[in-house]
Parts: sequence; structure tokens; C-alpha cells
Amino acid sequence: LKGEYSEKEKDLNEVLGKGNRTFSIAVESVIKWGAAAQMVYGGIDYLKDSVKHISDVEVAMARLQMVMNPVTTNFNELQKSALGFAKQYGVGVESVLDSMRVFAQQGLSQQYVVDRTRTATVASNITDLNPTDATEALTAAMKVFGAEGESSMRFLDSWSEVESKAAVKAGDLADAIKKAASAAKNAGIDFDQLNGLVTAVGSVTRQTGKEIGT
Repeated sequence: LKGEYSEKEKDLNEVLGKGNRTFSIAVESVIKWGAAAQMVYGGIDYLKDSVKHISDVEVAMARLQMVMNPVTTNFNELQKSALGFAKQYGVGVESVLDSMRVFAQQGLSQQYVVDRTRTATVASNITDLNPTDATEALTAAMKVFGAEGESSMRFLDSWSEVESKAAVKAGDLADAIKKAASAAKNAGIDFDQLNGLVTAVGSVTRQTGKEIGT
């Protein structure tokens, strides 16, 4: 990210550094002047956007640092993971860092924060869940049905498989989990059975996951 910022800054400096020559030529033609002005002012806007983006990422990192143990956490590695997930799955870095913060607030170690953030980011990429909803749904699923050492990807795999085979969206399955997971567990119903019940009811009634889970 810092490298990207440096390149943008370098490009803009080069444009401004050639100002005398560029503008002396540009005045010969209104069209050329318009193009040069657009290039310069567009570059300035581009730089401003870059600075704001970097600032937002730094704020998100600071918030993450506030909720994780600095002794047992490698924040450089966490930032690398966040940047990697954002690039790989086409989401905003700030969104990834926000997911990390939510999982970190649950007292999870760095390993599990990264695992669940990866799953939430993938979910926002391949299902109708946005990052926030994916994070909340995974939190509910792991809290009620998660086994020690189990990867959170197991839940996303199940939602994705059901979504591909039945007329029920992953978002509805996730909403039902958030609403009914605890009650289902107390009734002796496991995660896959709950998914099956939600799918059966949703396919027939076309109710949303929130309605089914209530």
C-alpha cells in the first residue's frame, strides 16, 4: 500500500515538475491546455483520494490494535493478511480490518482472527452476504456449533452448497443461524440439520431467513 502511494506521489510530482514546459506548449491550443489541466488536477484529486484511503486504513489498524494483545499479536502480519484478502477477493481493506476487529473483540487469537476473517471475506465474494453480515453469521455459527480447532470455512461451504442446490440464498441461511442457532442447539438440532430445516421451509414458503428463524 505504501508502495502504491509512493508511485502515485511520484507520478504527480513528475507532472508538476514539467509544468513550465507543459503549459508553454499547452497555451498554443485550447484543446491541449484543457488536456494538460485535466491531467494535473485529476492527478491532485487522485493523490487526495490516496491519502484519504491510507488514513482510513491506518485508523482501522489502530482500532484493531486496541482490542488485541500486543505481546502475542504480530500486527504487521495481520495487515499483510488484510491487504492480501482485499486484493484477492476484491473488497476494501477497511472492511477486512473491521471484520478482524469484530473477531478480535471475541478474544480470539491471531490465528483464528485470520481464519474467520478469510471466511467472511470469501463469503462476501461468492454469496449474497456483505462483509458485516458474513462476520455476524460466522460469529453466531462458531459460537454455538463450532468445535475446538475447527475452521470457520466449514460453515461457508455448507451455506454455499445449499445455495447452489436449493432455492434458498446463503444470506437467508445465515440470518436463520443468527436468529435460531441457540434454540436449535438446545433442542438437539445440529448445524446441518438446522440448515436442512431452513432450506425446506424457505423453499416452500419463500420466507426470509429472519422470518424462518424467529
